[in-house]
Amino acid sequence: MLDYPIVIMKKRWHLLEKILSGQKTVESRWYNSRRCPYSINQPRIKPEDILLFKNSGEPITVKATVNKVEQYDLQKLGLNTQQFIEKHLQHIRDDLGINILNYNKLPKAVKNYITNKRYAIFIWFANVKKLKKPIYFNKSGYGMQNAWICIKQSDLHKITPKIL
Repeated sequence: MLDYPIVIMKKRWHLLEKILSGQKTVESRWYNSRRCPYSINQPRIKPEDILLFKNSGEPITVKATVNKVEQYDLQKLGLNTQQFIEKHLQHIRDDLGINILNYNKLPKAVKNYITNKRYAIFIWFANVKKLKKPIYFNKSGYGMQNAWICIKQSDLHKITPKIL
């Protein structure tokens, strides 16, 4: 593994609680351009990598192990967002931790977030654990809007390495 991913969640969506309860077993990221963890040939994340989760503005409190990764270029598939979701509805159910019947039943905030995106990556995870001690991570230098940060091996001193 080249990077240690820190996954930043929208606090108001209560996704960390769903991860800890087992309702949410997939993390997805949707982009207009290819960004970490999406990559041209293969994802920058693979099974057995460790994910570190945090709510925005809070410390890292949860870790999990990746067990499967799939990435899609919707344009190459010839699908728009709605067509893709209808075809991969179970991915979305596992990602949101809710049972939806179709694209039109998605929460408005989620629909606004993913509509018209070209790239999608789905990361299944297991072995979810709440950390005994939160990890405070200084996000400076990684971009204000980044919700997925890949920590380089050389920057590991910025987080507590014992959990890895």
